[in-house]
Amino acid sequence: MRRRIEFGCLLILTILWFLFISAWLFAQSSVQMSKQSFRIEYRPDLGVPVVVDWQVSRECLGEVKREPNFKFKEDKECPKPRVKSKHYNKSGYHRGHMCPAADRSKDISSMKSTFIMSNVCPMLPSINTGAWKRTEDEERRLAKSGHVVNVRACALYYPDDTLWIGGGRVAVPHAFIKFLWTDDEAKIYKQYIIENK
Repeated sequence: MRRRIEFGCLLILTILWFLFISAWLFAQSSVQMSKQSFRIEYRPDLGVPVVVDWQVSRECLGEVKREPNFKFKEDKECPKPRVKSKHYNKSGYHRGHMCPAADRSKDISSMKSTFIMSNVCPMLPSINTGAWKRTEDEERRLAKSGHVVNVRACALYYPDDTLWIGGGRVAVPHAFIKFLWTDDEAKIYKQYIIENK
């Protein structure tokens, strides 16, 4: 019995050590940036944000609509070489917002702040206008009903078979995960995993 306990403790310590080292290595290769109303953990080697955090509430939402002249801009805070909008041209992938423009529809400045290349990932059109859009609609539905919704969107990569676009500059995520939760009495928690295929 004692050996089982010792083995169990050793196994737990090994797993914790592995998770600590993995998290430390991951943090070494990412750049954290705070934007106007969201936070980004960006991986320059992949050319994408791997984690984006924000909140959405009634106060974030308004009547501003996305206009055709809203263009995605290079993020000057990112290390060089920077991802540009042209890296997505003719790739078959959308510039999929992590923090969506419609979550920042209270004024033009807030909405335009989401149109930076460090806030987008290559998304198949069917995902960007389908399952991913439905998660965005749910965030806003909860916000309009009076909740302050915490949102975390992540790009996921599997160990093998990563596809690159833009001449090898941008890695296409294998999947996306999104968490929605509230800290109020309702204690709402939702999680979505969407494969990018």
